[in-house]
Amino acid sequence: MLDSREKEEMKTLSEALEKAGYTQISYQIVHTTSRITSVRGPESVKKQDSKDAVYIVEAALNGQKGRTYWSTLPDSRLLLSMMQENIDALGKTDMGKSCEKNVDNSGCVKEICGHHLEESFVWEDHETVLDILQAAKKKAYEFPQTDLVEYLGYEQHLEEIYVLGPGKNILMDATGYHSLRADMKAEKNEAEKNKDVSYARGCCYGKSLHDMSAEKLALTVAEEAGAGIGAKPIKSGKYPVILKNSVMAEILEAYIPAFYADRIKNDRSAIAGMEGKRVAAENVTLKEVPDLKKGRICRRIDDEGVPVKEKYLIKDGIFETKLVNRTMAEELKLEPTGNGFKESPKSDVGIGITNVILKPEHDRAKGEKWSILDLKKKMGHGILVTDVDGVFAGTNVMNGTFSLIVKGRKIEDGQDQEAFCQVTIAGNFFEMLQHIQEMADDYTSTYPDCASVMAPSVYVGELAVSGI
Repeated sequence: MLDSREKEEMKTLSEALEKAGYTQISYQIVHTTSRITSVRGPESVKKQDSKDAVYIVEAALNGQKGRTYWSTLPDSRLLLSMMQENIDALGKTDMGKSCEKNVDNSGCVKEICGHHLEESFVWEDHETVLDILQAAKKKAYEFPQTDLVEYLGYEQHLEEIYVLGPGKNILMDATGYHSLRADMKAEKNEAEKNKDVSYARGCCYGKSLHDMSAEKLALTVAEEAGAGIGAKPIKSGKYPVILKNSVMAEILEAYIPAFYADRIKNDRSAIAGMEGKRVAAENVTLKEVPDLKKGRICRRIDDEGVPVKEKYLIKDGIFETKLVNRTMAEELKLEPTGNGFKESPKSDVGIGITNVILKPEHDRAKGEKWSILDLKKKMGHGILVTDVDGVFAGTNVMNGTFSLIVKGRKIEDGQDQEAFCQVTIAGNFFEMLQHIQEMADDYTSTYPDCASVMAPSVYVGELAVSGI
């Protein structure tokens, strides 16, 4: 929570700004607490605790907008100096009615939000975590061909977000996650000729360490690394393709901006003009769920203080909702969707997401679960893509195309065969969505430094493959 010192200092700063003629004064404050416990190789251990704060101050002077950000609250003289420098650097910005709406909290929550995650967040001590990680690492080294546990780590991360508008309302939110990550290297035995090396990685999330199995993750990643031994390019052609859950989530993340209203308005999205039209197979749903179980970003309000809403981006294969912040909502005469987020303290409020999940629209029969093994049996012959490189360099949100370097395994009669690498898959993302054949129920999320996008393994139909 904000302490009395912070509140008093902000009151003093506001008085100084008002005295200097500033209006529309607002603050955003982010308190971050993080604890990382990790093991590497045979002996290396790391224990790290950190606490950080970012204070963002915005105000207007004579129709010009200024913004400064700090790791500690400054004195009023320094704030006024830096605010003026920022205004001079940015140049004149029309602050008119739209800007008033951007900072006014009318229509938003009028009191401190009751999302006290910081009170219920479970913190594990380093030694408890270390015992579990060391046991998991030992299991990974027992797996044939495991050469090196490059990283096995557990991160606990909590953010408290405060939005203070001109109306003196304090809107509080909090989001946090617990994550396990593993990176493994596998290698052929010393006695074998043409020694070969393969790498694999994995990540999972939970509400606490006990929601996840470090041993299971370590063994899964070690097995995947071992399966990549001996990989080589395959022949070029059209192949039926299954994208593993982590690969599907990573590619999907790159195309989420296609749903941002500013991109759609400026024809910088492959689905501009497609609202209400089919952009995916009939049984495909893409949904934003702010309080998604296993999701990483649990927000009640966005960075403008607008309540975050659950919404369909795609429903029954139809493009249903474009995402807006306050500025775009006013311009397009739409209701704000709660997607006004800052990319960094330096940036204006843009458009962003909490948690987005890809799943079948219609629930399966009671008790029916599809695994990646079921997808392989359904496909019969083709390839399974298990990892992808350079996603953001190889994707184009404006026209939907992609060309990506991948690795994985050939599938014959529903069974894994030899591994492949240095192969390129190419196509159009939204055309691929329209040809989805089936999805598994093995959901996973992107890594902590990415947007929170969750997806299952997906049999996407045929794609062009360039190999040898």
